[in-house]
Amino acid sequence: MPGAGTGSAIGTPRGLELRPIHTEEQRAYTTLMRRAFGASLPTDEELAISREITEFDRTLAVFEGKEMVATAGIFSYEMTVPGGTLPCGGVTRVSVVTTHRRRGLLTAMMRRQLDDMQERGEPLAALYASEAPIYGRFGYGLSTYQAAVDIDRSHGAFANKIPAGGRLSMVDVPTGVREFTRVWDQARRSQPGMVALDERWMRNQLADLEPLREGASPHYRVLHQTDGNPTGFAIYRLKLDWDASGPNGTLRLEMLVAATAEAYAALWRHVLDVDLMARVTAEMRPVDEPLRFLLADSRQPKTRIEDGVRTRSVHGTTGSTG
Repeated sequence: MPGAGTGSAIGTPRGLELRPIHTEEQRAYTTLMRRAFGASLPTDEELAISREITEFDRTLAVFEGKEMVATAGIFSYEMTVPGGTLPCGGVTRVSVVTTHRRRGLLTAMMRRQLDDMQERGEPLAALYASEAPIYGRFGYGLSTYQAAVDIDRSHGAFANKIPAGGRLSMVDVPTGVREFTRVWDQARRSQPGMVALDERWMRNQLADLEPLREGASPHYRVLHQTDGNPTGFAIYRLKLDWDASGPNGTLRLEMLVAATAEAYAALWRHVLDVDLMARVTAEMRPVDEPLRFLLADSRQPKTRIEDGVRTRSVHGTTGSTG
Protein backbone atom coordinates (compact mmCIF):
# COMPACT_ATOMS: atom_id res chain seq x y z
CA MET A 1 0.00 0.00 0.00
CA PRO A 2 1.82 3.19 -1.09
CA GLY A 3 2.08 5.98 1.44
CA ALA A 4 0.25 8.60 -0.65
CA GLY A 5 3.45 9.77 -2.26
CA THR A 6 5.22 10.46 1.05
CA GLY A 7 6.53 7.03 1.90
CA SER A 8 6.02 3.37 1.20
CA ALA A 9 4.53 0.21 2.67
CA ILE A 10 7.93 -0.93 3.90
CA GLY A 11 8.19 1.81 6.53
CA THR A 12 6.37 4.66 8.22
CA PRO A 13 5.15 7.24 5.67
CA ARG A 14 7.30 10.37 5.65
CA GLY A 15 6.21 13.15 7.95
CA LEU A 16 4.69 10.68 10.42
CA GLU A 17 6.11 9.16 13.59
CA LEU A 18 5.33 5.61 14.74
CA ARG A 19 6.13 4.80 18.38
CA PRO A 20 4.75 3.35 21.64
CA ILE A 21 2.65 5.76 23.66
CA HIS A 22 3.65 7.24 27.00
CA THR A 23 1.39 6.55 29.99
CA GLU A 24 0.14 10.13 29.96
CA GLU A 25 -1.07 9.61 26.37
CA GLN A 26 -3.43 6.77 27.35
CA ARG A 27 -6.56 8.94 27.25
CA ALA A 28 -5.84 10.24 23.74
CA TYR A 29 -4.95 6.72 22.56
CA THR A 30 -8.14 5.19 23.99
CA THR A 31 -10.30 8.07 22.79
CA LEU A 32 -9.04 7.73 19.22
CA MET A 33 -9.69 3.98 19.23
CA ARG A 34 -13.16 4.41 20.75
CA ARG A 35 -14.14 7.09 18.24
CA ALA A 36 -13.08 4.80 15.38
CA PHE A 37 -15.61 2.24 16.61
CA GLY A 38 -18.33 4.78 17.37
CA ALA A 39 -18.13 4.06 21.11
CA SER A 40 -18.47 6.37 24.10
CA LEU A 41 -15.44 8.28 25.33
CA PRO A 42 -13.47 6.63 28.14
CA THR A 43 -14.15 7.55 31.76
CA ASP A 44 -11.48 7.84 34.43
CA GLU A 45 -12.66 4.51 35.86
CA GLU A 46 -12.34 2.77 32.50
CA LEU A 47 -8.87 4.16 31.95
CA ALA A 48 -7.74 2.97 35.38
CA ILE A 49 -9.03 -0.54 34.72
CA SER A 50 -7.49 -0.64 31.24
CA ARG A 51 -4.16 0.66 32.54
CA GLU A 52 -3.65 -2.51 34.59
CA ILE A 53 -3.61 -4.74 31.50
CA THR A 54 -2.07 -2.35 28.96
CA GLU A 55 1.51 -3.20 28.00
CA PHE A 56 2.64 0.31 27.16
CA ASP A 57 5.86 -0.88 25.52
CA ARG A 58 3.70 -2.89 23.09
CA THR A 59 1.34 -0.07 22.19
CA LEU A 60 1.78 1.79 18.91
CA ALA A 61 0.51 5.14 17.73
CA VAL A 62 1.12 7.14 14.58
CA PHE A 63 1.61 10.87 15.05
CA GLU A 64 1.39 13.66 12.53
CA GLY A 65 3.16 16.40 14.41
CA LYS A 66 1.51 16.29 17.84
CA GLU A 67 -1.74 14.75 16.56
CA MET A 68 -2.32 11.03 17.11
CA VAL A 69 -3.89 9.57 13.97
CA ALA A 70 -3.67 5.76 14.35
CA THR A 71 -3.35 3.17 17.12
CA ALA A 72 -2.55 -0.49 17.66
CA GLY A 73 -1.41 -2.70 20.52
CA ILE A 74 -0.36 -6.19 21.50
CA PHE A 75 -1.17 -8.32 24.54
CA SER A 76 1.37 -10.97 25.51
CA TYR A 77 -0.59 -14.23 25.63
CA GLU A 78 -0.02 -17.94 25.92
CA MET A 79 -2.51 -19.69 23.63
CA THR A 80 -3.62 -23.31 23.79
CA VAL A 81 -3.08 -25.10 20.48
CA PRO A 82 -3.51 -28.77 19.56
CA GLY A 83 -0.82 -30.59 21.51
CA GLY A 84 0.21 -27.82 23.89
CA THR A 85 0.57 -24.06 24.24
CA LEU A 86 2.48 -21.32 22.39
CA PRO A 87 3.46 -17.74 23.17
CA CYS A 88 1.16 -15.52 21.17
CA GLY A 89 0.98 -11.83 20.32
CA GLY A 90 -2.64 -10.74 20.66
CA VAL A 91 -3.19 -7.83 18.26
CA THR A 92 -5.68 -5.30 19.57
CA ARG A 93 -6.87 -1.67 19.62
CA VAL A 94 -6.27 -1.11 15.91
CA SER A 95 -7.69 2.11 14.51
CA VAL A 96 -6.94 4.80 11.92
CA VAL A 97 -8.75 8.15 11.84
CA THR A 98 -10.90 8.52 8.74
CA THR A 99 -8.90 11.51 7.49
CA HIS A 100 -5.74 9.38 7.24
CA ARG A 101 -6.97 6.21 5.54
CA ARG A 102 -5.16 4.79 2.47
CA ARG A 103 -1.81 6.26 3.54
CA GLY A 104 -0.02 3.11 4.66
CA LEU A 105 -0.53 3.62 8.41
CA LEU A 106 -2.11 0.23 9.06
CA THR A 107 0.59 -1.49 7.00
CA ALA A 108 3.32 0.26 8.96
CA MET A 109 1.78 -0.78 12.29
CA MET A 110 1.27 -4.38 11.18
CA ARG A 111 4.88 -4.58 10.02
CA ARG A 112 6.21 -3.11 13.28
CA GLN A 113 4.11 -5.56 15.30
CA LEU A 114 5.41 -8.59 13.41
CA ASP A 115 8.99 -7.41 13.88
CA ASP A 116 8.32 -6.99 17.62
CA MET A 117 6.81 -10.47 17.94
CA GLN A 118 9.72 -12.05 16.09
CA GLU A 119 12.23 -10.30 18.35
CA ARG A 120 10.35 -11.59 21.41
CA GLY A 121 10.20 -15.16 20.12
CA GLU A 122 6.43 -15.30 19.75
CA PRO A 123 5.67 -17.81 16.97
CA LEU A 124 1.98 -16.95 16.69
CA ALA A 125 -0.02 -13.75 16.14
CA ALA A 126 -3.78 -13.63 16.70
CA LEU A 127 -6.62 -11.14 16.46
CA TYR A 128 -10.35 -10.63 16.10
CA ALA A 129 -11.28 -8.68 12.97
CA SER A 130 -13.92 -5.95 13.06
CA GLU A 131 -14.38 -6.55 9.32
CA ALA A 132 -13.52 -9.86 7.66
CA PRO A 133 -11.52 -8.58 4.61
CA ILE A 134 -9.05 -6.37 6.49
CA TYR A 135 -6.28 -8.67 7.66
CA GLY A 136 -5.88 -11.29 4.95
CA ARG A 137 -3.32 -9.15 3.12
CA PHE A 138 -1.22 -9.15 6.29
CA GLY A 139 -1.07 -12.94 6.40
CA TYR A 140 -3.88 -13.58 8.90
CA GLY A 141 -6.32 -16.41 8.20
CA LEU A 142 -9.49 -17.58 9.92
CA SER A 143 -8.57 -20.22 12.50
CA THR A 144 -11.70 -20.66 14.64
CA TYR A 145 -15.42 -20.17 14.51
CA GLN A 146 -17.66 -19.20 17.40
CA ALA A 147 -21.38 -19.36 18.06
CA ALA A 148 -24.09 -17.00 19.26
CA VAL A 149 -26.82 -18.92 21.08
CA ASP A 150 -30.45 -18.02 21.85
CA ILE A 151 -32.53 -20.36 24.03
CA ASP A 152 -36.23 -20.07 24.83
CA ARG A 153 -36.52 -20.96 28.53
CA SER A 154 -39.80 -22.75 27.92
CA HIS A 155 -37.74 -25.34 26.02
CA GLY A 156 -34.90 -25.43 28.53
CA ALA A 157 -35.71 -28.76 30.23
CA PHE A 158 -32.87 -31.26 30.43
CA ALA A 159 -33.34 -34.79 29.09
CA ASN A 160 -32.10 -36.21 32.38
CA LYS A 161 -31.90 -34.87 35.90
CA ILE A 162 -28.36 -33.82 36.67
CA PRO A 163 -26.80 -35.71 39.59
CA ALA A 164 -26.71 -33.93 42.91
CA GLY A 165 -23.25 -32.68 43.80
CA GLY A 166 -21.22 -29.54 43.85
CA ARG A 167 -22.26 -26.18 45.22
CA LEU A 168 -23.33 -22.94 43.54
CA SER A 169 -22.92 -19.57 45.22
CA MET A 170 -23.04 -15.89 44.33
CA VAL A 171 -19.65 -14.28 44.96
CA ASP A 172 -18.21 -10.79 45.24
CA VAL A 173 -15.63 -9.40 42.83
CA PRO A 174 -12.49 -10.21 44.87
CA THR A 175 -13.62 -13.83 45.28
CA GLY A 176 -14.54 -14.00 41.60
CA VAL A 177 -11.15 -12.67 40.55
CA ARG A 178 -9.35 -15.29 42.62
CA GLU A 179 -11.55 -18.33 42.00
CA PHE A 180 -12.61 -17.65 38.40
CA THR A 181 -8.96 -17.28 37.43
CA ARG A 182 -8.26 -20.76 38.82
CA VAL A 183 -11.18 -22.24 36.86
CA TRP A 184 -10.14 -20.49 33.66
CA ASP A 185 -6.63 -21.88 33.93
CA GLN A 186 -7.97 -25.42 34.29
CA ALA A 187 -10.41 -25.11 31.39
CA ARG A 188 -8.20 -23.31 28.88
CA ARG A 189 -5.56 -26.06 28.83
CA SER A 190 -7.91 -28.41 26.96
CA GLN A 191 -9.56 -25.88 24.63
CA PRO A 192 -7.52 -24.78 21.60
CA GLY A 193 -7.82 -21.07 21.02
CA MET A 194 -8.16 -20.11 24.67
CA VAL A 195 -5.44 -17.96 26.21
CA ALA A 196 -4.01 -17.81 29.71
CA LEU A 197 -5.55 -15.08 31.87
CA ASP A 198 -4.14 -13.95 35.20
CA GLU A 199 -5.94 -12.07 37.98
CA ARG A 200 -5.31 -8.70 36.29
CA TRP A 201 -7.26 -9.91 33.29
CA MET A 202 -10.04 -11.38 35.39
CA ARG A 203 -10.47 -8.04 37.19
CA ASN A 204 -10.85 -6.51 33.74
CA GLN A 205 -13.47 -9.10 32.79
CA LEU A 206 -15.40 -8.43 36.00
CA ALA A 207 -15.30 -4.65 35.64
CA ASP A 208 -18.99 -3.78 35.79
CA LEU A 209 -18.91 -0.49 33.92
CA GLU A 210 -22.17 1.29 33.19
CA PRO A 211 -21.67 1.58 29.38
CA LEU A 212 -21.26 -2.20 29.15
CA ARG A 213 -24.66 -2.88 30.76
CA GLU A 214 -26.67 -1.53 27.82
CA GLY A 215 -29.76 -1.16 29.99
CA ALA A 216 -29.34 -4.49 31.76
CA SER A 217 -28.51 -5.24 35.40
CA PRO A 218 -25.12 -5.23 37.09
CA HIS A 219 -23.22 -8.52 36.93
CA TYR A 220 -24.37 -11.68 38.63
CA ARG A 221 -21.31 -13.81 39.45
CA VAL A 222 -21.88 -17.52 40.15
CA LEU A 223 -19.19 -19.94 41.33
CA HIS A 224 -19.44 -23.73 41.19
CA GLN A 225 -17.35 -25.69 43.68
CA THR A 226 -16.76 -29.40 44.12
CA ASP A 227 -15.38 -30.49 47.48
CA GLY A 228 -14.44 -26.89 48.15
CA ASN A 229 -12.46 -26.49 44.92
CA PRO A 230 -13.57 -24.08 42.16
CA THR A 231 -14.71 -25.98 39.07
CA GLY A 232 -16.83 -23.52 37.10
CA PHE A 233 -18.29 -20.03 36.93
CA ALA A 234 -20.88 -17.95 35.12
CA ILE A 235 -21.22 -14.19 34.69
CA TYR A 236 -24.51 -12.79 33.44
CA ARG A 237 -26.86 -9.81 33.40
CA LEU A 238 -30.65 -9.60 33.52
CA LYS A 239 -32.76 -7.30 31.41
CA LEU A 240 -36.32 -7.25 32.69
CA ASP A 241 -39.26 -6.74 30.36
CA TRP A 242 -42.99 -7.26 30.61
CA ASP A 243 -45.75 -7.75 28.06
CA ALA A 244 -49.46 -8.53 28.26
CA SER A 245 -48.78 -12.15 29.23
CA GLY A 246 -46.31 -11.34 32.02
CA PRO A 247 -42.52 -11.28 32.48
CA ASN A 248 -40.52 -11.41 29.25
CA GLY A 249 -36.95 -10.79 30.35
CA THR A 250 -33.62 -11.76 28.82
CA LEU A 251 -30.67 -13.28 30.64
CA ARG A 252 -27.51 -12.18 28.85
CA LEU A 253 -24.80 -14.74 29.55
CA GLU A 254 -21.38 -13.11 29.28
CA MET A 255 -19.18 -16.00 30.38
CA LEU A 256 -19.72 -19.62 31.37
CA VAL A 257 -16.56 -21.63 31.90
CA ALA A 258 -16.34 -25.08 33.45
CA ALA A 259 -13.48 -27.42 34.21
CA THR A 260 -15.77 -30.45 34.74
CA ALA A 261 -18.90 -31.84 33.10
CA GLU A 262 -20.72 -31.62 36.44
CA ALA A 263 -19.99 -27.90 36.77
CA TYR A 264 -20.96 -27.26 33.14
CA ALA A 265 -24.38 -28.90 33.56
CA ALA A 266 -25.05 -27.24 36.92
CA LEU A 267 -24.22 -23.77 35.64
CA TRP A 268 -26.38 -24.09 32.53
CA ARG A 269 -29.22 -25.43 34.69
CA HIS A 270 -28.85 -22.38 36.90
CA VAL A 271 -29.00 -19.79 34.10
CA LEU A 272 -31.96 -21.57 32.48
CA ASP A 273 -33.89 -21.49 35.76
CA VAL A 274 -33.67 -17.79 36.63
CA ASP A 275 -37.18 -16.44 37.26
CA LEU A 276 -38.77 -13.69 35.13
CA MET A 277 -36.53 -14.51 32.17
CA ALA A 278 -38.07 -15.72 28.90
CA ARG A 279 -34.81 -16.40 27.10
CA VAL A 280 -31.08 -16.81 27.52
CA THR A 281 -28.68 -15.30 25.00
CA ALA A 282 -24.93 -15.86 24.78
CA GLU A 283 -22.21 -14.87 22.35
CA MET A 284 -18.67 -16.08 21.69
CA ARG A 285 -19.58 -19.63 22.65
CA PRO A 286 -17.78 -22.74 21.32
CA VAL A 287 -19.22 -24.10 18.09
CA ASP A 288 -19.22 -27.58 19.66
CA GLU A 289 -21.14 -26.36 22.72
CA PRO A 290 -22.47 -29.58 24.36
CA LEU A 291 -25.57 -27.86 25.79
CA ARG A 292 -27.90 -29.25 23.12
CA PHE A 293 -27.01 -32.78 24.20
CA LEU A 294 -28.22 -31.97 27.72
CA LEU A 295 -31.58 -30.63 26.56
CA ALA A 296 -34.67 -32.76 26.11
CA ASP A 297 -35.25 -30.99 22.78
CA SER A 298 -31.83 -30.71 21.16
CA ARG A 299 -33.24 -28.60 18.30
CA GLN A 300 -34.18 -25.69 20.53
CA PRO A 301 -30.96 -23.69 20.91
CA LYS A 302 -30.95 -21.27 17.99
CA THR A 303 -27.31 -20.99 16.95
CA ARG A 304 -25.63 -18.51 14.63
CA ILE A 305 -22.12 -19.37 13.52
CA GLU A 306 -19.67 -16.48 13.29
CA ASP A 307 -16.00 -16.12 12.47
CA GLY A 308 -13.68 -16.16 15.46
CA VAL A 309 -9.92 -15.81 15.87
CA ARG A 310 -7.61 -15.11 12.97
CA THR A 311 -3.96 -16.15 13.28
CA ARG A 312 -0.71 -16.13 11.37
CA SER A 313 2.74 -17.59 11.84
CA VAL A 314 5.43 -15.13 12.94
CA HIS A 315 8.68 -17.11 12.81
CA GLY A 316 10.57 -16.75 9.56
CA THR A 317 9.03 -13.37 8.74
CA THR A 318 10.93 -10.13 8.51
CA GLY A 319 7.96 -7.86 8.92
CA SER A 320 6.30 -9.46 5.89
CA THR A 321 2.74 -8.34 5.29
CA GLY A 322 1.69 -11.10 2.98
